[in-house]
Amino acid sequence: MCGLNVHLIRKPRGGRVVKEFSFDDTIEVTEKIASGDDTVWLWSAAMMGITTVPADEKRFWTDRMLGTVVVGTGLPHETGEIPENPPTRLQSVVHFMLVDTLGDTQEVHTVYITLNSTYTAIEHAKDYSDAHSAIEQVMRDEGQDLSLLDKCLDGWYEGDADCSDPSIFKGGKFVSKKVNGDLYLWTRVRMGKFIFFKDGLAKENNIFTSPRSLTGTDYTFPQEVIDKQLEPTCNLNDHFGIDPSTGFTGWHADKALGDEAITHAVATTGVTPLYGRNRCTLRTEYAPGSVALDPSWDMRVLPEESAEAHPGFIPTFTEPKHRGYDSKGKEFELAAIGDSGEGHTAYYWDELARITVPATAYRNLGGGQWRTYKCEAWLDADEANAAAEVSETGASGRSRSRQRRQDDRRHRALYPLD
Repeated sequence: MCGLNVHLIRKPRGGRVVKEFSFDDTIEVTEKIASGDDTVWLWSAAMMGITTVPADEKRFWTDRMLGTVVVGTGLPHETGEIPENPPTRLQSVVHFMLVDTLGDTQEVHTVYITLNSTYTAIEHAKDYSDAHSAIEQVMRDEGQDLSLLDKCLDGWYEGDADCSDPSIFKGGKFVSKKVNGDLYLWTRVRMGKFIFFKDGLAKENNIFTSPRSLTGTDYTFPQEVIDKQLEPTCNLNDHFGIDPSTGFTGWHADKALGDEAITHAVATTGVTPLYGRNRCTLRTEYAPGSVALDPSWDMRVLPEESAEAHPGFIPTFTEPKHRGYDSKGKEFELAAIGDSGEGHTAYYWDELARITVPATAYRNLGGGQWRTYKCEAWLDADEANAAAEVSETGASGRSRSRQRRQDDRRHRALYPLD
């Protein structure tokens, strides 16, 4: 009995009986008792005949009067409490671990070795081969291009259980070590993925994140992205009012959309963001009942012969500067859309439209007589039609113009539009 006391306790939670014996048995506690992938810890020992007890062990656990050897996953104790009597370890474990450049980790292969033995890379080439085969199977299950795998893999390096220190991959590869417990060998695989931002760069604008791909993979953007990229009825002027929309920019690597649109891209190491925006047309036109200005009329900005000519109530728009904002709210300039002209201009979805109501016009009737035409504007056609029913068309010649925008749910303006 080696001078040790026997303590009667319950079998640890999660443990399982692997051998029972009686008072007449002589048991030598060896590594064979813990053979198998999950039998690593010795939780209790025989009441008699123990021949391999280290001199510094304080207690061995027993389950009943006849004695039981039990292996399991942990001693029962309160959360956060450190057990006073740790179990006896029968084997050391070599964990072959995989981490990708996106931060995901997994164990791909496990080897059990003799306690306090030296594990050498050269002498265990088969373990390395088995680990590599396991990685190949992981990649095969994900549909990866295996021809890229070896180009993306590093060697094996020693680290902790969580690979918390990425600098291990800058040091020397694992050669050998005497192992008394767990040895974690890490290899790193270079992988990337794509995130798609529609109509902005905030978190809520991320409509799709691709699965990971080995670096060098040519990734074609899936139908799921195409299905999510469009907002309803967002078009440039030539396709005004069409649904499904045609005004999406396509996907760009440049957040300002200054580069060419792409439908596929090669995966790099890490996360690659891609950006796209819907474009909407804003039109202006006369509302029903309005007095349209005749191009032959002599229209002035003031009732004076020397005043400048009035440009009319249907403006010819110039290209506005388009503003975007990054995830931190910092402003940057978006690429020009290039679709502005008489009575129409284009904006990116959810962009603020800055439009000025045309100035009052004065028609020179001759002989010092002037007729006044005043422009009013409404948000939508219903308001314009209602206003036309009560409009005055007498000497003042009141003119009512209607401003129309592509999607009236989110597009904003400084004055009522339609």
